[in-house]
Order: sequence, then C-alpha cells, then structure tokens
Amino acid sequence: MIPQRSSPDLLAKSWQSFVERIGSKPEKWLRNLRDHKTHFPEYSLDGAKVRIHLQSIRESIRCCLRQEHKCPMCYGDSPRASGATRKGENGRISSELYFMMRRFQHRWKEHVTECKAAADLAKLGEDCAELYLAQVDQVWIEE
Repeated sequence: MIPQRSSPDLLAKSWQSFVERIGSKPEKWLRNLRDHKTHFPEYSLDGAKVRIHLQSIRESIRCCLRQEHKCPMCYGDSPRASGATRKGENGRISSELYFMMRRFQHRWKEHVTECKAAADLAKLGEDCAELYLAQVDQVWIEE
C-alpha cells in the first residue's frame, strides 16, 4: 500500500530505482513507456476507469464509477452518479458512456472472479501444506 505522504528518503529511493531502470538504454525505456501508454487505457482496469471518469466529466455529470471501483481520479468521498444515471435510465448519459460502463462492468466481474479463484487457490495451497506437515509429524511421532 502506498503511504499517504512520501518521505524524502522514499522519494530518493524511487528516483534511484528509476535511474537504474533507464540505465544505459534510455531509448529502449522510452519506447517501452510509449507502448505502455498506448495499451494502458485499453487493456487495464485502471485505464478503463480513467476513460469513464473523463467521459463523465465531458458530459457534465458526476463520475459514473461506483464507490467500490475506486476511481483513480476521484477523492474517496467524492459524490458519484446515481444508479439510474449509470444505467442510462434518466437519459443523462450518452450511448458511448453507457457502453463504456457496460464493458467495464463485464471486465470488473471477470476481475473479481479471477481474484476469488486466486485466493481459493492460495488457501488450497496452505491447506495442502498443513496437511502434509501434519502427516510428516505423525510419521515422526510413530517412529
């Protein structure tokens, strides 16, 4: 988790890491940055969130992301668009924003499903390790 305020030491450490990454090949680093900048809005959830936020502002309405989605552009306590607005029920949003929201909701559900599956897999790994260690302990006790 990122601290609320970065200390000078943390900033210096980050800068040093940045300088090391660029290294002796700044052209390669810049090309990589441009590639990421091109793909970020399209292929990442945070990029989709930023696009939805900006489109909401262009349409002069509150951010259409739900509080649980944690818009990277909004403050935590910023008011959000109502459910009726997000669903397009009151005619305040464009079809473009409506379909952006629909695509995002689909991707969000996939993301939540993947996170749950990863957590279940990690839990299963822990349970298997505990079971194995319990069996080893039992063999050791019997000997």
